[in-house]
Amino acid sequence: MFYEAMLTSHVPTAKAKVMYAAVYHFGPRWDLSVMGVYVNSEESNDATIAAVTDTLGASGSIPTVVSSSEIQLAGPKERILGLRYIAPKPNLSQKQFRALARMIERREAVAPNSVSLEEIRSYGTKP
Repeated sequence: MFYEAMLTSHVPTAKAKVMYAAVYHFGPRWDLSVMGVYVNSEESNDATIAAVTDTLGASGSIPTVVSSSEIQLAGPKERILGLRYIAPKPNLSQKQFRALARMIERREAVAPNSVSLEEIRSYGTKP
């Protein structure tokens, strides 16, 4: 949302991506709780958790099942999960961030929109 707001405000794409990177890597982090996630009897908890994680854009967060109960309405039994996502800790040094900012500026100058937000989020996480 922050990145889209920057673009709507006519901030140049490369600058918006650098600002997004700064907020993503050094801004505040909040844990997230999701209650009432329905899992049908044919689906595994893992598959449901992966789908919820993807929908929330919570990749990098660690999901934990905090509650689980079974119900049966008209059809087969269903499980209801309560999930808690623990926000990942920032993992970039100031030096790494400056390298990321330079990379964004250089690549965007040559090929606009060549740096994805996912690439910015995952920068520095691979060995």
